[in-house]
Amino acid sequence: MNNKILETTRFDKFKLIKGNRPINDRHLGVLLNAMKKRTLFTLGIVNEKNEICDGQHRFKVCEKLNIPFYYTIEHGYGLDEIIALNTSSKTWGNYDYLNCFVEREDGDYPDYEEFAKFMGQYEFGFKSCIGLLTNQDSVNTEDFNQGLFKITHHRKAHKYAREILKVGKYYDRYKNWNFVMAMINLLNNKKYDHDQFLAR
Repeated sequence: MNNKILETTRFDKFKLIKGNRPINDRHLGVLLNAMKKRTLFTLGIVNEKNEICDGQHRFKVCEKLNIPFYYTIEHGYGLDEIIALNTSSKTWGNYDYLNCFVEREDGDYPDYEEFAKFMGQYEFGFKSCIGLLTNQDSVNTEDFNQGLFKITHHRKAHKYAREILKVGKYYDRYKNWNFVMAMINLLNNKKYDHDQFLAR
């Protein structure tokens, strides 16, 4: 493998490979916002034809922000190598980010530690725990994965979690994400009577 790292802002010399995954606008937006806050060193891989084999989203962000694109050249790389790269790499999931912020030593993330305890205590799913701890029925995991998660309704989250657990006696999908979000809406309604709901 050629380990020489190159950099350029001559973006017009590169091209995407036909057959590679299409640009994901949502992923592009998340990466763009992250790079606006802090320039992250990322390395792309191109072949001898200046076709981007790995890092096409990073390339697009560098182009938009007009910052250097760092890359290495690998001769002979094409779609087969792109498939191999994407198959062998494992992207981070929500639990990987949670563990990262709980374990990292270069910052203070008490909300993530409390989130882990809450999840362990009630055993709700990831999105359900975010919804309960923020009292929202719409969840943004991207903010969570960027270290921006803040608990806004600690006491209410525990109260609502206990109330939802009571439903488990009657409904086996009581921990389903959609059901939990519906229950948050109901419990936020002052006219809603949970005891009456359980009695039906």
